Amino acid sequence: MIELPNPTKVRLALRRTLRPTSKLGKTTLWFGGLAAVLQLWRWIAHAQGGTMLSVWTALITYVFVFCLVLRGMRWTRQRLMWRLRNRLIVTYVFIGVIPIVLLISMVLLAGYLFAGQFATYIALADLDNELQHLAAVNNALAEQFRSLIVMGKLTPQLAAEIASSSDDSLRQRTLTVIEGDKGFMIEPGGKITEVQLKLPDTAKHGINRFVMDRGRLHLRTVKRIEAGPRTIVILSNLPITTELLQRAAHVGSVGLYPPDQDIHTDQPAPLSSQKKTESADSFAPPKSLARKSAKSAAQDIEAGRVAPAASRFDPEFRWWTPFNIVDWESGKEVTGVIVVGTRPSMLYNVLFGNLNTKAGIFIQVLLVGIALFFGGNRTDCAVYRRAPQSQHDQIGGRTLYRDPACESRRPESPHRGEEP
Repeated sequence: MIELPNPTKVRLALRRTLRPTSKLGKTTLWFGGLAAVLQLWRWIAHAQGGTMLSVWTALITYVFVFCLVLRGMRWTRQRLMWRLRNRLIVTYVFIGVIPIVLLISMVLLAGYLFAGQFATYIALADLDNELQHLAAVNNALAEQFRSLIVMGKLTPQLAAEIASSSDDSLRQRTLTVIEGDKGFMIEPGGKITEVQLKLPDTAKHGINRFVMDRGRLHLRTVKRIEAGPRTIVILSNLPITTELLQRAAHVGSVGLYPPDQDIHTDQPAPLSSQKKTESADSFAPPKSLARKSAKSAAQDIEAGRVAPAASRFDPEFRWWTPFNIVDWESGKEVTGVIVVGTRPSMLYNVLFGNLNTKAGIFIQVLLVGIALFFGGNRTDCAVYRRAPQSQHDQIGGRTLYRDPACESRRPESPHRGEEP
């Protein structure tokens, strides 16, 4: 049988609600009534969002909700905290539980920040290794070309043969040899194209950077050599593609997002060839923009994927960090973003996989540090000198000087001071 509520209790509850005695209760009641009236007025007037009526209605409603939350917290405290046992429970929770929760939260937050920074550092370090490798190959080719120029044997065909045999990992590289305003370009596949160009001020003294050129990211290095009275510029360019970025994606998924750039294709390209070829898009605007001047979004590059979770405590997370890029035409520093998606298990494999290859060096450094630490503490309290001192003992023709500071730290002996 369903029991009806007691009318007396209902009247008392309504009286306490509609006739509050505290200032907070009266304020909550006033704002609640005003919010109800405004909501009804807005509904009748069919007021759209952004009007004055809608703004005031939202503001009064937020104030009413805030006061209602405070009133609820006061009611909960009065109902639950009136017993000593409940007060002790809350006190013990704040003393024993809250510090542990805060400590665990700090550890998790620090681990998340470290893991994100480490993941982006690994990806950028791998790309920087590719750039340094490109620069090393370019410098080696420059030295070979210098010798050939001095002997008068450098030809575009010979340069193409040397460049093709330099490194198989640089198949997408474009090599340009420039003297003055003329030169030749060796495209991927060994095709030779004569060019007439003028390098921007960015490459005046050489460069070895991530470069933004016509909305695309490149690894570009420039080497200037002096061969007698002649000055030759060797330029190697490697566009950052999905295949190249895949080498840096062993920590998970990696995405490079360069900044948007104003590309005016009616202006001449920095490196314009006499014979336009399809493979020269590293230095010329894309074909789709060849006849119009407009803003073109930079080409985003993504590669890799995140491996499945090793356990339920192996969540996937993403982290981003900015990196510096040089605009090829203006020479200004612009900022791009690298985003890495990974898991703790993948970072663990990368971290300790690198440590295992250098475990011998790490152990040697650790043992040397321990030996120096204990050896230094031992020699502090016994220093041998050959000159006689006021307090010394003759042992085997040598003078043992006893440091008073060390003597004061030694335990007192019951026979101290007695002659043997």
